[in-house]
Amino acid sequence: YATPEAIDSDVVKRRLIEAADGDTIRTSVFEIVRGPEWPAGYDGRALKNLTTEEWHDRIYALGADPATARERYATAALDDDVTRRVIWAGTGVGQVHELRAAADVLEELVTDACAARSQVSSDPGP
Repeated sequence: YATPEAIDSDVVKRRLIEAADGDTIRTSVFEIVRGPEWPAGYDGRALKNLTTEEWHDRIYALGADPATARERYATAALDDDVTRRVIWAGTGVGQVHELRAAADVLEELVTDACAARSQVSSDPGP
């Protein structure tokens, strides 16, 4: 997601790079304010922001009357207001320190996976 090729704004990508470990939250807030509804038992992990601060601990109130929050979210999305719109991110977001080409990220991922596989294959076990 923090690549030049990712389809999102530079503001979002900058926010991803600035994020620290602990800046994410698992929540259903964004499925209510932006849709679509996810299957029961599933939620998403995103960067904490004003929307999660306002609604995460009041999810049932939000679900009972979401109209105003949906309007506010729609405006934030149009304005690319990262203080309110969703930025999906995993718990490792604090390890992202720069934009990197997607090809470089994939190459590193494959190299690391192959190295890990080699270690497991050569480990005789207990």
